[in-house]
Amino acid sequence: MVTQVLQKGMSFDIGSLGSGELIQLFDEASSCVPGLAVEIVQDQGLSHDIEKTMAILVGIGGPIPTIRFLDSLERQEQIEAIAHELGHLLLIHHFGLKLVRPKRPQPRSPEEKPSSRMSYNGFSLLGQIGNTVHHLILVGYLRERHGIESGLHCRLLHRHFLSFAYQSCMLAKEAREDTESFYREGIIAFEYGKILGRLEGVRNMLHQADSFRKAVRSAETHFGKHGFESLLIRSSYEESVLSLLEDLGYQGEDFMFFP
Repeated sequence: MVTQVLQKGMSFDIGSLGSGELIQLFDEASSCVPGLAVEIVQDQGLSHDIEKTMAILVGIGGPIPTIRFLDSLERQEQIEAIAHELGHLLLIHHFGLKLVRPKRPQPRSPEEKPSSRMSYNGFSLLGQIGNTVHHLILVGYLRERHGIESGLHCRLLHRHFLSFAYQSCMLAKEAREDTESFYREGIIAFEYGKILGRLEGVRNMLHQADSFRKAVRSAETHFGKHGFESLLIRSSYEESVLSLLEDLGYQGEDFMFFP
């Protein structure tokens, strides 16, 4: 959904992609998100992995929520990328599965002293928790309701997981003190295992930091049964998110849901 800010792009007509399924999905999202816009952004050498995202959603809750995607994507990838962000909007505004954030302001950079016990990396963790729960539902929702696959998302997820698994084997013990980054990677690993059907392999990553394994186990406990076949009601979703955060050592009352 949101991992990196892409600069403002040019207005894009989704009709030019020739996908009736995407237009139908856009109309569905527009019915509950007025003012929705789509922009195409020039790819200025961004590498194609999950950290250099292919599409983002900006202005959530504002007057002009906007989907931005890179022009380097192939046609089918563009359809999938736009559909993916439309799905996030529907889950937020139609189904009420809102995003979690602290009740205190976010630090603007890693160097800024946070206003609560959550670090700058902790805010990235919060974004990933919302993303992952959405994705568990979103992949099936797009396929079953609109006939749109999520191959691009799955490829990026697989690439990120393999990169993390390789790099983390070489981390020094001191580097493992960044607990919240390992929590985030554990949430991503759970999503990888759940969506791609490889959860047993994720559980067997015994070389990982304790915080990584803790996040995987907690995500499996609280999110393991979530999916398109069991669309969440808002209260169950929020309870699951807050319970996971409490498992990881946070206080549930320190968080709120938006927009």
